[in-house]
Amino acid sequence: MVDALGGITDLVNNAGMGRNKPLHAYTDKEWDVIVGVNLTGTFHCMRAAIPTLLEAGGGSIVNNASLNALRPLPGEAPYSAAKAGVVNLTMTAAVEYAPRLRVNCVSPGLIQRGVMLRSEAHRCDESDQPTRSPPSSRFSVRTPPPTSPDRTS
Repeated sequence: MVDALGGITDLVNNAGMGRNKPLHAYTDKEWDVIVGVNLTGTFHCMRAAIPTLLEAGGGSIVNNASLNALRPLPGEAPYSAAKAGVVNLTMTAAVEYAPRLRVNCVSPGLIQRGVMLRSEAHRCDESDQPTRSPPSSRFSVRTPPPTSPDRTS
């Protein structure tokens, strides 16, 4: 496949999934699936791409983690643990392959919109702060871009 595409210069690992329930309620299978998608999948993609990137003389890897890696929310233990693993996997690869490869991680948070605004667990009050979230978690609130005056050609 690499040859068919003309090589690989960059890799972005952006898969993620999770559930929400108390830690003790997760089955082994649920844990394995969530950690498998979020952490093991990232590892498999990196392992497959790194030899090709090195052979080509370098490249870039960007892994998508989550704010949950450092500020977990209740009910998301396997997701938070896996995303913390992605952060550490990224740091390890960064020092292992520098300077030939750039390996970075982004950890986006939530943007309150759509179905989340209707969710009891994530509802905001007038101050745009969550009303039922732990104190350690904060959400960004998406605001529309400022309107510009109509332009005529």
